[in-house]
Amino acid sequence: MAQIPNADLPVVNPATGRISLEWYAALRRIVDEIAAVSSTGVSSFEGRTGVVVSASGDYTASEIVNSPAGGIAATTVQAALNELDSEKQAADADLTALAALAGTGIIVRTGAATYAERSLAAPAAGLTITNADGVAGNPAFALANDLAALEGLAATGIAVRTGADSWLQRSVAGTANEIAVANGDGVSGNPTISLPATIDLGGKTSLEIPNSATPTVDADGEIAVDTSVTDFSHGILKVYAGEELGVVSMPIAQFTAPTNGHVVMYDSSTDEFKLASPGGSTSIVAAVAQGSISSAATLDIALGGADMYEIDLIAIVPATDNQEFRARFSQSSSYLSGASDYQWSYHRTNNSTGTTELADDADNEMALVDAAGNATNERLNFTVRVFRPSAAAFPKQIWWIGGGRLQNALMYTVQGQGELILNSNAIDGIRFLFASGNIASGYYAVRSYSFT
Repeated sequence: MAQIPNADLPVVNPATGRISLEWYAALRRIVDEIAAVSSTGVSSFEGRTGVVVSASGDYTASEIVNSPAGGIAATTVQAALNELDSEKQAADADLTALAALAGTGIIVRTGAATYAERSLAAPAAGLTITNADGVAGNPAFALANDLAALEGLAATGIAVRTGADSWLQRSVAGTANEIAVANGDGVSGNPTISLPATIDLGGKTSLEIPNSATPTVDADGEIAVDTSVTDFSHGILKVYAGEELGVVSMPIAQFTAPTNGHVVMYDSSTDEFKLASPGGSTSIVAAVAQGSISSAATLDIALGGADMYEIDLIAIVPATDNQEFRARFSQSSSYLSGASDYQWSYHRTNNSTGTTELADDADNEMALVDAAGNATNERLNFTVRVFRPSAAAFPKQIWWIGGGRLQNALMYTVQGQGELILNSNAIDGIRFLFASGNIASGYYAVRSYSFT
């Protein structure tokens, strides 16, 4: 006797939309059993006697008993078929299209009731895909080439491609006292490049500053080379310090072997400044030096090749009270202080004691005045002249005139003269000092005179 399949088994396969094989086989066995009965015959059936054979219409599906089982509750084959029909998945074009797929891969709906198998495609570089069609397992992505190298970086800093599929971290670095760099690796912020407060370019060979035709310098500290100013060593250096200023420059050859006493002069024949003797058809006066004195043992003035040097000593005050003010010459940068190197003479006049004359024919220095004091308003003011210091065989003499207040607060005037008697060789400097103690304070100014 044919058996109906378990009720838990769906009549229609949901994947294909067709009757399952189990239900199809059961129905076939039912039909075969009915056919077997028809072939052997029975003695009487439906009013027919004798050898009764089956005839069309002898049984209907409603007359065939079905034992309810599983999910089928019907008690006849017809009712079971009806129940199966009502419960089956209706025919659908999309399901039919899916059932028609013959290949493998990821299913993609490309249109109404249209499907195709696809697989994931990797780019030429950067990514690889394993199981791209999903048949052997889930698709798996992996970085490759440059992306894999970047992913493999473990440190921090700016990423730099050093070759095919090769990357390293770099950072911007400065040079001490030349370039300062903050956040060179970019980790904490954008790299910032700046100049340090103190710049040391001592190891460099040259430095080019801004240069152009008629550059504008209009803020304090700005500097540039104006190339439109012809010659003057091909341009002129301009700076701004409250106003636009030009710096006098000379051809570099002028600095190779300068002559003592030469001054900066303009030469119209070459349209340049140069070092030259201040001589000419008229007297020329040139400022040589000036400055202040503070707690100095001596005041040393260099002498050159001019015909005369005039030195103003202003408000000179000794650190120690009641001191003699003196002078010495130097030869070959060595100051002379032999016991009988000098002769000197001066007379001093004040409103109390009248005129006092002092002199020495053989001394280790030249005395300009005695009894210099350092109380309030006690100071020295002198003008000293030195004649032809660089001329051999010319007497090395000085002449001075001055005045002030002495140690006893008396006003005085003084005039004197001194000479180097050791020899008449060229001298290259004069030194001023007190007999004891420093020069506490004062000022000086030096001029040179050249005559035809």
